[in-house]
Amino acid sequence: MGGVYLSGGPCDGRTVPNTEIQGGLVAYIACGGGYYVLEEGDRRPNGDLIFRWWGTQKPSPPSPKATAHVTQAWTRWMRILGHRGPVEHKRIVKAVRRMHRIAHKR
Repeated sequence: MGGVYLSGGPCDGRTVPNTEIQGGLVAYIACGGGYYVLEEGDRRPNGDLIFRWWGTQKPSPPSPKATAHVTQAWTRWMRILGHRGPVEHKRIVKAVRRMHRIAHKR
């Protein structure tokens, strides 16, 4: 594979070898006093990866704690929908029928 194309920032348009890629969860390249990060699916027609200007602060991976909160919230939401959803639906249907009955009697 070719290299890495840097887009934006002080090294705009420069192509560097793949060996310059650093980081773990967040792949980045340091150049010109700043950082470039990989955005998923960004490739040039010749196959080079495209790293976009990030800024002067080193990119850091998302904290695992934030991911845990999202997972907990999703699980809680699915439980609510699974357990309370059918009961709430029946309650709403009964209330609508009752309103229709009342409306037709008047």
